[in-house]
Order: sequence, then C-alpha cells, then structure tokens
Amino acid sequence: MASPGLIFADYHNHALPGMHDGPSTVEDSIALLTAMRQAGVSRVLLTPTYRPFFESVRRFKQRRAKAWNSISRHCPHDMRIQLGALVALEAECCASPEISHLALPHTPYLLLELPLASFPDWFDYEMHLLMHRRKLKPIFAGFERCMVVYSEAEVDHLLRIPGAVYQFGMRSLEREQVQAVIAKLQKMGKTVLFGTGVHSCTCRVEDTANQLQNLRGYLGNSAYTSLLVEEFSFVNFPR
Repeated sequence: MASPGLIFADYHNHALPGMHDGPSTVEDSIALLTAMRQAGVSRVLLTPTYRPFFESVRRFKQRRAKAWNSISRHCPHDMRIQLGALVALEAECCASPEISHLALPHTPYLLLELPLASFPDWFDYEMHLLMHRRKLKPIFAGFERCMVVYSEAEVDHLLRIPGAVYQFGMRSLEREQVQAVIAKLQKMGKTVLFGTGVHSCTCRVEDTANQLQNLRGYLGNSAYTSLLVEEFSFVNFPR
C-alpha cells in the first residue's frame, strides 16, 4: 500500500487486455489497474506496443479502442486514464504521416521504445524525420535499459537531443546510476516521467512508494517535489 497522500502518474505500462503485451482477460486487466491504484497510481497512460510494418496505425487504434471499451466501466472510479501507445522505433517508421496519430493525447510527443541492441546507424535520421517532418518530440521509454545497452557516448548523445523527454521504470529508481542520470536531466531542464511497466497480475506494484522514496533521498525534497509535480501534469487527463 502506498504512503498516505502519495499520488503519481504512470506513463509506461501494458495494462490493456487482449493486446499482445497485456493481460489476456478483462478480469486480469481490472485487477492490475486496481493494484496500481492501491499503490498510489492516480493517473494512467495506457501504452500497448505498436510495431511498425506489422499492422496499420488505424488497425492498431481499432484494437486499442476495443480493449479499452471492454474495461472502461470497471476501472477504479478515482483513476484518470488516457489511451497512448509505445512505438517500437524502427528505420523509416517516422517517414509515415500516420505515426503522428499515436502521439500522446494533446501533446507533440511520441513514446518510443529504442532497439535493445547496438546503437542503430539510422537513429539520427529517424529523429530528423520525427522532429522536422512529423513535428513531434521523442519520449525515450525505459531509459534505464538504454543506459545498460548503449555506450556512455551514445547515452550522452540521447541526453542532448533537443526537447526529448526521458521515462524510467519504477524498479530502476533504487539504482544510484539511474538516480544520478535523473538528477543530471533535471539540471539540464529536461522532463522526466515514470512508469511501472506492468503487463500482468504477477507484476509487483506495491513497492512503488518505496522506489520513489529512494529517488527522494538522492535528489532531496525540493528537487524531488519539482520533478513529481511536472511528471504529474505532463498530460491532461480527463476529470
């Protein structure tokens, strides 16, 4: 159970049922969202993974809407929810205008899953397409994984992309290396978002309060509060 009064937003999870990376049943999806609410998650951006070239954006959005309709009336009554998407970044995927339809609600941001392999040689061109042709900005999801896979120079390159936002998994917040990067991003004036990354009822979410407290201890109360306030208001959620 979360600490009294602790509320935060989740910008990366796979709680929608029937999507390839989510719970298999409506009941499991509702149970997962209920557990998230009990852990202090007040606002949720549902982010099923979209894989370019496997299906059209239109078809993906239809499946996402159907999944949402199956649970919308059964979600915790005091949880605000928006539909989003996690786009698996691939070469040329940002060349298609339809990718813009997966931007976060009422924002110019696209949540991206970077390849968990060597830094792709097409990355800079893809960022050019995203920012200059699509007029969007990237949110790098699960950035703690990039810190493991990519070289220090490549991570530094990602940190310096104009307008980029960085999302970290809750479970990574206990790592001092992650805490240090978050502190660096904050000093650079960058936005930092969090997410549980949960996808099934077997995922543990009740420790999220302790994980956030690890970050508070590293940053100090003032910097921590500023970070969480900005994260909480990044997307306008319905009342």
